[in-house]
This record gives sequence, structure tokens and C-alpha cells, in this order.
Amino acid sequence: MWEHDVQHAWVKRSWYVVLNSDGGWETVLELERGYTEPYYYDINGVDVGKEKWEELTASFYEATEHEIPTKTLTDVFGELLEAN
Repeated sequence: MWEHDVQHAWVKRSWYVVLNSDGGWETVLELERGYTEPYYYDINGVDVGKEKWEELTASFYEATEHEIPTKTLTDVFGELLEAN
């Protein structure tokens, strides 16, 4: 799952969070871009510069524009729901 911080106009923050093997939520990717001087382009706390930022984050931001198809319980379990 991804999350986007919309609280600040001067910074763009996004996270990619997964459910780990222990059943807990874990942030595996943290992106932060500053829109005021000094500009910065951080990936997991490391400033990678604008060129690398655009290269490394393009697929992430592209993926966030496409909603994952959802399924109903009937789609997933079908006839099992009708069993007594």
C-alpha cells in the first residue's frame, strides 16, 4: 500500500508500506521532495539529486496512478459462501 502526505504545500512525501511476515506494517520506501530552496530529493533519507530522483521514482509514481482492482467476498470465495 502507498501513502501520500498532503499536509504541506512545500514538500511531497510518499511511503510504500507492506505487511511483513510478522503481521506488522513496515515502511520499505520513503520518498521526500522539497519544493523550496534548498531543493532536495530524498529516498529513504538520502539526497539523490533531481536526475536520479526522476529516474528512480518514475515507476513508483506511475503505479500510484492505477488503482488495484478490488474483489468482493463472492469473487474470492464463490461457492464456499453458499456451503452450510
